[in-house]
Amino acid sequence: MATLHFKSESLGESDSLGEKSPTPKPPSKKTWSNFLVGSSRRNTEKNTAYRNANGVVPEYDRKIFAILSDFLQPYSQMTISSAATAVLDLLPSNAPLSTEVWVTGELVLELAEQIPYNHPSQVKLAKMMEQMRWSSKICHILDSKEREHGSIGGSFQRFGESIRENLGDPDVENVAEYINYQAFLTNLFNTSIWEYSPNYAVWAMRDAFEEDRRPGDDEAILRGAYVLGAAQWILWGGARLYQEIILPSYDLDDDLIRSWRHGPLYKAAGLLDIHRWLFWKDGFRAAAVDESLNADCKEVAAKAAEFMDALERSSLVSVD
Repeated sequence: MATLHFKSESLGESDSLGEKSPTPKPPSKKTWSNFLVGSSRRNTEKNTAYRNANGVVPEYDRKIFAILSDFLQPYSQMTISSAATAVLDLLPSNAPLSTEVWVTGELVLELAEQIPYNHPSQVKLAKMMEQMRWSSKICHILDSKEREHGSIGGSFQRFGESIRENLGDPDVENVAEYINYQAFLTNLFNTSIWEYSPNYAVWAMRDAFEEDRRPGDDEAILRGAYVLGAAQWILWGGARLYQEIILPSYDLDDDLIRSWRHGPLYKAAGLLDIHRWLFWKDGFRAAAVDESLNADCKEVAAKAAEFMDALERSSLVSVD
């Protein structure tokens, strides 16, 4: 398996231990071959947040980047546990809301966007974060005053905020980021860091199959990115999502109704039920034979539809 080459434009580094990363050149042509190029781009405001008042990146940031770059290589000798310990050792004690913890989460997301969606290091990175979850350096226990004011607590509060903030649409110049990000999220929510929520899966499916998108020069590229992003929630975490559909663990409230609203192409009334699941499966089947999409996208879409079929056939619970 090929070595992974990481860049942190936020830190201004590559994984060659201190080597400055070259300025990324935009693809000369908007084609599906750009799917294979993973290069993370954070906005300028976030990039400056990594640096101190003198514009210097703190040494612990560079050290965390070096640890993760080593750990995520396919033949790394660093275990999940040792990587988690090495990162935690660099964080301040009893300060789960610190800037250092926030920067660590941002670096994790930046690297996750560069790991190919079908690479085992997607799982490794999620498992490493899970290993860290109960450390007092990460887990924020609310006091009575904070609970009274409705504050959010628990493991990785800053990381959870970063995940939501960095969720966005694919960039036509580099759609790999979006697909890889979705792969990381589904692996992350397969861990026990947080209570399972299908929110991100529902949003990915809605973007892929329920939105009425206007035709354009970039439409096939973007549509393929949405389909491949949605497929990650099936191929990495479809069993958990299907379980939530046939045996819901949630109490429906106004927030969920707003969050799970369907797009204009889905006409049924249900929010998260077997009918919407079947609609998504039909979307994958249609993508699998869509000649405007790349062969890789069509193959992955076909696999997602087949896996959805398999989950339905093998379920011990019958659904009307």
